[in-house]
Amino acid sequence: MKNKNIWLFIIVLIIGILFRFLYLDKTGGLSYDELVSYMQASRQNILSTIFYTFKTDVHMPLYQIFLHLWCKIFSFSDLSLRAFSALCGVISIIFACLAGLELPPPRKTSLFCAGLFAINSFFIYYSQEVRMYSFLTLLATISVLLILKIKNRPENKWNYIWLILISFCLIHTYTIAFIYVVALFASVLFLLIKQKEKNNVLIYSAITLIITCLPVIIFLTLNQSKYTTQINGYYCDWSSLFIVLQNLYTPVLESLANNPPHYMHIFLSTFSVSKLIFIILPILCGLAGIYTAVKKDKVSLVILAPAVIFFIAEIIAFMITNFKILPRYAIISMPALLIITAYGFSILTEYKKLKYYLIPGIFIIVNISYLLFAPNSAYKMPRVGFRPLAEFINQSDLQNSDFILVWNRKEILDKYLNKKANIISILKDFAYKSEVMLSNEQKFNSMPLDGRKEILYPYFYQNQIPYNTLLLMNYIITNMQPSQKFIITTTSYFDDFDKVKFKQLVETNYKSTSLNDLLTIKSLIDIKEICDINLKFVSKKEIAPYVIRIYSK
Repeated sequence: MKNKNIWLFIIVLIIGILFRFLYLDKTGGLSYDELVSYMQASRQNILSTIFYTFKTDVHMPLYQIFLHLWCKIFSFSDLSLRAFSALCGVISIIFACLAGLELPPPRKTSLFCAGLFAINSFFIYYSQEVRMYSFLTLLATISVLLILKIKNRPENKWNYIWLILISFCLIHTYTIAFIYVVALFASVLFLLIKQKEKNNVLIYSAITLIITCLPVIIFLTLNQSKYTTQINGYYCDWSSLFIVLQNLYTPVLESLANNPPHYMHIFLSTFSVSKLIFIILPILCGLAGIYTAVKKDKVSLVILAPAVIFFIAEIIAFMITNFKILPRYAIISMPALLIITAYGFSILTEYKKLKYYLIPGIFIIVNISYLLFAPNSAYKMPRVGFRPLAEFINQSDLQNSDFILVWNRKEILDKYLNKKANIISILKDFAYKSEVMLSNEQKFNSMPLDGRKEILYPYFYQNQIPYNTLLLMNYIITNMQPSQKFIITTTSYFDDFDKVKFKQLVETNYKSTSLNDLLTIKSLIDIKEICDINLKFVSKKEIAPYVIRIYSK
């Protein structure tokens, strides 16, 4: 790089750093998924982290190990936890720049690569999230760099060693990354055959990788039911394909938690100038970049191949299994797509005509403008975390023996509560344990979400309290001591329902309401009814978006 290019890269890097570290310490604290990562990484040692992750997650524990080591040095505060993801995001910009240096014209392409990574809203969002996705983005970016290095310098054996290491890290971070890794090795093999290079080193590399990954293969084989019997409320239709493109290329992020029902129908029926500018235009510009790169240099197809094959595998899984296409599940594919887009932009600007500058120009201006001025841009987005709720409960004279009912995972309050209470989950301990769920469990495992909901419709419509719920609540209340508290925590959305409103929801909005929401509302109504009859109501308190109801014996 010349001095001018170095200074431009430094400016781009600073922009990327600012977008990732500004507003990093979210006032809401850690969200549900982030708390899962915290609980996994905060074990006493690395072995405990590994075993706890295997117990509580469907993914391999490498990210949690790195997060554990990071926090042992810098603390387990919310800011420190998020800073690890932010650092991975910044390093991804640097490796994207290095990948650009392997493509012609190197100086310009490297700056485009760094620039697109620096202002990518999806990468920025997950650079502020205590989850594996920013770390996964970094690994996938390095994998693209290695393809390019092997293409340009196939005789350098260190590139193959690094390929083994990065592939190992990918597989031990993301359960289904093996699909990407197989496609990665196939792409490199194709390049070597095309260049008539000896590929013995690659074969040895593949064998080494298989041997080192044998423990993972054995674990996945022995625990395959863990990955095929997941009951979740995620929604997915073909709109998800557009949502992935939207999150890759535009600053308007969608489906960060779950896919909205019938997104394309809603998108088109509420179409506006704003959507044209901030969603449609960036997508068209991004696709034009890829088209230009592929048309100019067919090697772009080889670089794109692992990402495309991985995404096709996700589509097939969606069609024949209960797998749901969510943008974050496809993030491993995005670095390659963005690097080739940057390559296409670099080629366009070589023509030195104004009309060719418009495509990258519009793309960059739209993304930066939204990041700077939109109140809900990626780095400004709050997290619906549990710190305010825990602090609220802490102010309610909580005692060690009190019961707290949460609507999802039991661990959501552990980081912030100052007492050791008995925590119960509406979903895990009540909703999933009702007779109708247990009696249909085997059937549900091989059934799509709509089929499950069809079977459960009478259960929701009749709205009778399940025997298992009565049994568990009777046991809890019987064993409570005088003045002992039973605290129900939920959101204002869930708390607003009673039997009449829930029946109306089932009659009018059943298909568009997620299964988990239906289960949660049903069990919450049942539990509140039992508490109103058998316990003394103390108070109801609200701190948006949370509501707590306090009962005592």
